[in-house]
Amino acid sequence: MLDYDILLMLPGPTNVSSDVLLSMSKPIINHRSIDFQELYLGIINKLQKILSTKNAVIPLTASGTGGIEAALSSFFEAGEKIAIIRNGVFSERAGKIAERKKLNVAYLDVKLGRGPKINDVKAFLESHTDLSAIYVVYNETSTGVTTRNLPKILELAKKKGLITVVDAISIVGGDYLYVDKWKIDICIGGSQKALAAPPVLSFVSISEEAIEKAKQVKPNTLYLDLTDYLKWYKERCETPATPAIPLFYALNAALEKVLKEGLEPRIKRHELAAKAFYNSIEKAGLDIFPEEEFRSNTVIAVKAPDTINNQEIIKELYTNYRVAIAGGMGQLKHKLFRIGSMGDIRKDFIIRTLTGFFDILNKKGFNIDIKAAIQMVDDVFIV
Repeated sequence: MLDYDILLMLPGPTNVSSDVLLSMSKPIINHRSIDFQELYLGIINKLQKILSTKNAVIPLTASGTGGIEAALSSFFEAGEKIAIIRNGVFSERAGKIAERKKLNVAYLDVKLGRGPKINDVKAFLESHTDLSAIYVVYNETSTGVTTRNLPKILELAKKKGLITVVDAISIVGGDYLYVDKWKIDICIGGSQKALAAPPVLSFVSISEEAIEKAKQVKPNTLYLDLTDYLKWYKERCETPATPAIPLFYALNAALEKVLKEGLEPRIKRHELAAKAFYNSIEKAGLDIFPEEEFRSNTVIAVKAPDTINNQEIIKELYTNYRVAIAGGMGQLKHKLFRIGSMGDIRKDFIIRTLTGFFDILNKKGFNIDIKAAIQMVDDVFIV
């Protein structure tokens, strides 16, 4: 018997285990108490391990978008020029936030379904000599694209003296991420994706170089002022505003599970799950959207055949099989299926999702050999 009546196979939020959910039933505590300080410090210490960093990590009662806005509001000010590699909805959203903050944004546009080529980034940085930072989405949730050459991009950026900002919201806990080794000054993560915690919490790791830069900036936000959070963390190990204490309990429990499993085994599990999805989907005769070298291990983006309405398929899968997947976003809204392969992802989740998905497609006139396609999942998980 499966654990979930409704199986969330979305690119977030994802399934949350019963023990993590139950942790939210603990009594509310005073956020100006030793009890909260212990909880807060424990979360930060765990996040440092998962991010492979010694930098301060600030949890926020805000979604991933709030974490992005906090970063762009706290370390940059009107008129500063930053580069954004734009290859999907979430990199575009970061640009919109930056523009509303009156930052001068230089876009390096990349074809949807691809990550940036290193030579293109190098040429771009050489042609823009007045940049103060570069912003990269490590895993573009809207297209299922992972920027696999991220370390090389960051290396180029640091040689130019740039502050490096990385959106790792839909990948942290599901793939390799080394904040210190890769020299990421500001790294943004979220709770409700590969970490398998409830929404809506985000967190931002902040390097000493970014902290020094912040001294020259007047943040244009109060609630999301990360310099204020840093001050409260260092002086009192508390948050400046009231946090969502039940969500903090849940995040702490989810992080404990991540560390108990171990980062390397967890990442390998995500790799296996993604391989099972890709192999089975291709065996069924469907096309994967991203180019192979950029395929994500946490978000599976599949091209929707022109002969069907992807929204109808999504609705029927939810109604008949109690499995939730997503369509595309922006200009790809009706052109993609997006399946989350993250968090507590396991073999039976994949089989339940794909069996229902393929069955519905067959009822729409396709001729998928479901048994052969599902066998590809079994083959991946044979040890």
